[in-house]
Amino acid sequence: MGAKTAKEIQGDFLAMLQVSPLAEAISGSVYRAGLRPRDSRNEDITVALVSGLADQIQRGVVAICVYVPDSDPYNNGVLVEDMKRTADLERIAQDWVDTFPERGTDYVLQLQDTITTVAEESIHQHFVSIMLHYRLFTEY
Repeated sequence: MGAKTAKEIQGDFLAMLQVSPLAEAISGSVYRAGLRPRDSRNEDITVALVSGLADQIQRGVVAICVYVPDSDPYNNGVLVEDMKRTADLERIAQDWVDTFPERGTDYVLQLQDTITTVAEESIHQHFVSIMLHYRLFTEY
């Protein structure tokens, strides 16, 4: 098989995520970037291909975001990050990444950046950001 397209690579990562401990840990679903319901209050995962280079060894970066709705811990209308939940999901994500060599995939994967949590203030949510660098050996 020759080089994979962006949608094929994204589809491969969707398939990996759908059977992952991350997907089991959330209340929502796994989506391609841009397809997550706009008003979702679930914990959802999105997958986006950020960059990709086609060659005999395809390589690029995939962004995985795990959304967590903000909470109102003091019942005063002030929404803040659910730090316990985002910390738990960061750990689950890191443990998932640490198992990549055992996964049996054609991809060689490693973290591009440290797993971190980012505010998405416009929707009163935070997301755990997992930036993965991939390499895929293709046949020409």
